[in-house]
Amino acid sequence: TGAVGMTPQDWFVPTEGWAAELTDEKAVEGTRSVKLHMPGEAKASFGNIMRTLDAAPYRGRRIVLLAKMLVQGPGRGQMWLRVDRMNAEMGAFDNMELRPILAGDWKEAVIGAEIDDDAELLNIGFMSNGGATVFIDAVGLKDMGGGPKVTPQAPSEPRPLSPRGLENLTAA
Repeated sequence: TGAVGMTPQDWFVPTEGWAAELTDEKAVEGTRSVKLHMPGEAKASFGNIMRTLDAAPYRGRRIVLLAKMLVQGPGRGQMWLRVDRMNAEMGAFDNMELRPILAGDWKEAVIGAEIDDDAELLNIGFMSNGGATVFIDAVGLKDMGGGPKVTPQAPSEPRPLSPRGLENLTAA
């Protein structure tokens, strides 16, 4: 959401020399997309647009981050997700490094993650490497369900092997 020509509401660009703005160019779903690009003569080869969400509603759940991306020019585009846990520990992390989006037609980007029970923040974003212009559209975060993770408890006392268990152990 937001005005054409402005950074989308609740998103920010932490990389100097880069811009991200809503545009009515290249939209694949709806009427607008986000254009992440290097305006002017900036020398930085890496650009990023991101936002941070409260992770509490997603704790113990599996989520999927989806988007459509169009890359123009040299370089590549990547979607990313990072979970920040309590005590400054990192949880799930995926930046599509091994499966970047390259120049061509619109492509779907997908990241799935299990959210830790002590997750505090969920950071999501899109980046351009190598100076590419990246258009982003149809961004969605889906809750795939789950619940609190259950750690199986070890039996308090060892059990005798069943006849079949003894056969399996002997065969192994």
